Amino acid sequence: MNNILIEKNIFGVSSNGEEKNISIKIGAPRQTDEDDYSCTLKISGLYHNLPEVIGFDPWQAVTLSLGFVHQNLSLFIKEGGKLYWEKGGNEVTMEEIFGNGLLHGE
Repeated sequence: MNNILIEKNIFGVSSNGEEKNISIKIGAPRQTDEDDYSCTLKISGLYHNLPEVIGFDPWQAVTLSLGFVHQNLSLFIKEGGKLYWEKGGNEVTMEEIFGNGLLHGE
């Protein structure tokens, strides 16, 4: 991925005990046509070949990308997974990763 805007590395353990190094990368928004912008998104360790996230401007493309990451990490936890800043570290919550209420309207 070229032009990485933001990146976060965390550690996860799935509900079946499988350990995962999770690397989240969101690419800088780029104009795809006259009316749209897109961000490349990778969540290595959990998913492969994610689609680009499209918004009507750079701001929306980035916020939709963050929302997509939030939804997918929330699903991982809902299915019994656990997230940590690093292997052997303390478990972290979605609020610690994203901020309290930032992406879910609280």
